[in-house]
Amino acid sequence: MANTPQSDSKMKKPERVTYEVQEVATRLGISRNAAYAAIRAGEIPSIRVGQRRIIVPIVAFDAWLASSGSNTPPRPGDPATRSD
Repeated sequence: MANTPQSDSKMKKPERVTYEVQEVATRLGISRNAAYAAIRAGEIPSIRVGQRRIIVPIVAFDAWLASSGSNTPPRPGDPATRSD
């Protein structure tokens, strides 16, 4: 069957590979200003696009989040610390 313009319009959107700063803040449960401060401090991986836009690669963010949790001891009551 030939590829028609109608079938092209039904194609899936490409999967996103970056977050906006507000999305990062929401995922971390912090304010947008705190997220910007962490980015400026180099704590959260980010890419500056032009003079004003900052994006956070999802893969880098997920890796950063996974590695940052490994340095903190488990809290009492966490499933990892239970000996039921």
